[in-house]
Amino acid sequence: MRHIIVLVSSIFIIYLMVYTYNIGGAYHGGHAGDIIKNLSTKEKELSDKKEDENITSQLKILQDKTNNTAKFKVSTLYIQKCASCHGINGHGIIGRKLFGQSQKEIYTKMQEYKTGKIKNVVMQQILENITDEQVQELSNEIGNFINLNKKDI
Repeated sequence: MRHIIVLVSSIFIIYLMVYTYNIGGAYHGGHAGDIIKNLSTKEKELSDKKEDENITSQLKILQDKTNNTAKFKVSTLYIQKCASCHGINGHGIIGRKLFGQSQKEIYTKMQEYKTGKIKNVVMQQILENITDEQVQELSNEIGNFINLNKKDI
């Protein structure tokens, strides 16, 4: 009698396994699998859309900066020493934003970098070969960015 119960149970379990395989579970396709595929497809579409929007917004920002830089006139000294990090208009690229700071703030910070009071190897190397008169010229120019921006852009 036990053998018959084990045999019937085994056949029933095998039948259920075959039935489940044929209708397709979540990992074998079927309706549940379609839901998972649809979710991953929608997720990818949303991700692609966000990436496209991000690229579009970055291109717009770059285009705005490019259009504005043509109107923004700076000295050769600023271009040589500052623009590569702080941007042609002082809005910062890899360096901090200078735009909107006063001449006094800029002059003080530059002197602190130059003397080593503020530790920054890049700034120290740039400023070690600049005279105090050039530091004053740069700080005056950078402090005047906000006025140039209102007038020229």
